[in-house]
This record gives sequence, structure tokens and C-alpha cells, in this order.
Amino acid sequence: MARTQLRPVEDFDSIFRAISKQKELVILVGGHAVNVWALSYHDRLGDLLAPLRPFTSGDMDVYATRHALMQLHEDLGGKLLLSGPREITDGTLIIGVEPDTRELDVLRSVNGLPKLDAQSAIPLEVCGHAVPVLFPHLLLQAKLENALRLDQRYRQDIKHVKIMALVLREFLQQVVTTTTAENEKYALQLLQKVLAILISDNAREFTRLHKVSFDTIMPVELISGSPLRKLANFGQKELPRALAVSASQKTTPKRSR
Repeated sequence: MARTQLRPVEDFDSIFRAISKQKELVILVGGHAVNVWALSYHDRLGDLLAPLRPFTSGDMDVYATRHALMQLHEDLGGKLLLSGPREITDGTLIIGVEPDTRELDVLRSVNGLPKLDAQSAIPLEVCGHAVPVLFPHLLLQAKLENALRLDQRYRQDIKHVKIMALVLREFLQQVVTTTTAENEKYALQLLQKVLAILISDNAREFTRLHKVSFDTIMPVELISGSPLRKLANFGQKELPRALAVSASQKTTPKRSR
């Protein structure tokens, strides 16, 4: 299988425009979702992202319904390929003429994640268009699953995990510093979900295989020093306990069966 041409985010401008116009939910997932997050935090991360460039992908993946796929086809034109009922994709839209084509894959589900909804995404500006993008912790969770379960020839999931680990750290710092009493409950729920991902079996296995630590992603000092009671309690009690248990599991050898 030949590797498709890797393209930057801006090469998919027309598709982003079409997504931004959709009335139905269309969530950017996959490699270009990672690239969009990397570009969004480029100024904050600077040289840390340099070894992980370029931010390119061979196609675009979105999570959407069959109806949304048909609407995108009506807007963008191109060749529509519908998938069978057992496939992870609902269909593929090929836009343009060889060799200058763009491929849009519409997914029924995302590896490693439960069913997605509007709360799974956050709108980001992409090529001047407002596009729903999968939250960074969910993207990390999905990419961990791919990196550990899928053949990595012609794939970039390992690189994507490394990018999202950097992005998620910055994202969480922003969440903690901007949380107010009104949205503290939501922020706490988000932090608890992130923690579950960071201490998951997949995270530990990825660390073992690729020597990438997730220990510094949680801004422990910021959380524990928060003026908001629920966040501070989480940072001072639940978070250190969970991290300590996770650390002990990393150092305890597995028993042979």
C-alpha cells in the first residue's frame, strides 16, 4: 500500500468552510485535529513542537452522520464512496482530480472512544472558519488506542500522542487558570476524565514502549493552589493519590501467568 501525499491543514480549506456551514454536528478528529491543536498552541509551545513537525496528514477524518456526509457531498461535490455496514467509516468523499485530490473520511465511531456528541468538541478557528474539533484529552485517548493497536506503517499515531501530550498540558493550564465558581463543577469533571486517561493501561503501555511520560501533564501545583474549593481538594487529595498509585503500578513487575 503506497503512502498518500501528506498535506498541511490549509490544503483542506474548502472542506473546513463546508464543515463550518453544516447545521448537523461534524467533529474534526484524527490527524488533522492533532495538527489544528498543534497550530493553536504553537506560540505557547515553541521549540517543544519543532521535532514533531511537519503538521501534515494524508486525509481528513470527521465524525458525523450519513446525512451530514450527504450534505457535505452536495456542498463540495467530488466522488462519494459509501461504506458497508460493518466498516468504521460511513463513507469517503474524494474532492478534486488526480493527482491533486483531497480525501474526507466520515467515521461512524472513533477508536478508543464512546459515542461522541456536541459536548465532545470545542469550536476552533481553522483557516478562518469555526470548526468543531475533538477535545484534546479525547484525542489523546483515541491516539493512544491507535498507536497501540494499529500497524504504524504509513501512520503517525505515535507522533500524534507526543503532540497531544504537549498540547493537553497547556490546555489544562488554561482551564485551571480561567475556571470560575460558575463552571468549577464542569472543570473538575474534565480534570477527572483527563486523569483517568493519563493513568490508564494504554498510557502506561505507551510509556513503556516509547519512553514518553504523562506524569507532568496535570498542572498539579496550579490545581492544588486554586482558590476554588473543589479544584483545590482535587489537587491536594484525589490527584496525588491517583498519581502515586499509577507510579507504583509502573514499577511493579507483572506476574507471569
